[in-house]
Amino acid sequence: MKSVIYLIGLVVLGICVIIGGVTISGNAGMYLPMLAIMFITAIPFFFALYQGLLLLRYIDNNTAFSESSVTAIKNIKYCAFTISTIYAAGMPFVIRIAEKDDAPGAVLLDWSLRSHFL
Repeated sequence: MKSVIYLIGLVVLGICVIIGGVTISGNAGMYLPMLAIMFITAIPFFFALYQGLLLLRYIDNNTAFSESSVTAIKNIKYCAFTISTIYAAGMPFVIRIAEKDDAPGAVLLDWSLRSHFL
């Protein structure tokens, strides 16, 4: 299980490095807000991976039902909530990009939100 967590972390770190190269080179254009959101959400994601490794260590030490294990699980829950909130707050950027690129999925989401709330 630890190797899977390390593998996921390495893959996401590689994606961040590739996207960072695109952002630094100046080729991001209108996608820059979405890329910034992805970088911001990488911080709680890596913290959640670290908490997962701590939780596995607690399980290996036969302290799976201790207060520290519960704290690690709560921290993972808070990280998931933070990531979800950041992406929900970034939806206006996604909809704006989808309207310019004519992406059907996000434009459909925009249409359903407008018909529901307006």
